[in-house]
Amino acid sequence: RAPSAYILYCNEARSKLPEGLKVPEQAKLLGAQWKALDEKERVKFEKMATEAKAAIADAAPETKAKGKGANSEPKPKRAPSAYILYCNEARSKLPEGLKVPEQAKLLGAQWKALDEKERVKFEKMATEAKAAIADAAPETKAKGKGANSEPKPKRAPSAYI
Repeated sequence: RAPSAYILYCNEARSKLPEGLKVPEQAKLLGAQWKALDEKERVKFEKMATEAKAAIADAAPETKAKGKGANSEPKPKRAPSAYILYCNEARSKLPEGLKVPEQAKLLGAQWKALDEKERVKFEKMATEAKAAIADAAPETKAKGKGANSEPKPKRAPSAYI
């Protein structure tokens, strides 16, 4: 990571500070000096920081992204459940100004009280959405124990037993 203009200034100015200062005292002095620095000097350090950043970018143009699955393809979107589809539709009919937990309580109670005819409508919509997503991404990998896998070959018995 490239150093900022302030860090570059601190590296240069730290040698001019009196000896025996503790780190917090040094930081206060350097911060005050940086704020009082005239524009010409500040531009010099900002230019050095920009050059350092460009040099690092040129040296490593393609770095690996960090995190779990950062370089893999994005996961396909999951199909919404019947309850989620109902909530999306019914949320607009709720009174204004309700907080999210209050909305969730009301929507949950309404979902439980919903008659079978209405519920079947949302379950059908959920099934259709699930089928549409499955059609869009048929190459999804099966996961779990034994999914698309062969049994492991047994190891030969050890000679030391």
